[in-house]
Amino acid sequence: MAQAKKADSERRSGQRTFREHYANLTGEQVDKVYALTKMGFELEFVRTISKYRRLAVLRRDDELVSVNHTGECNFSPQINLRSDS
Repeated sequence: MAQAKKADSERRSGQRTFREHYANLTGEQVDKVYALTKMGFELEFVRTISKYRRLAVLRRDDELVSVNHTGECNFSPQINLRSDS
């Protein structure tokens, strides 16, 4: 299970919609996100790594999974979440 920690700084200027997050995914990520949602995961957010690389983060209860720009899944990502205290 992934360890989730609260980030120290708040960078959000507004809450993005699912469609806005989904629009930032590569085709490979879309395929994986679709498969993971069938397993009960929900797309939490998409983190921008660089101009062409984004990391999709999904959650199911306390479990996290990340999907990189090539569609590879990490079921134990080390990700800091702002929403957790």
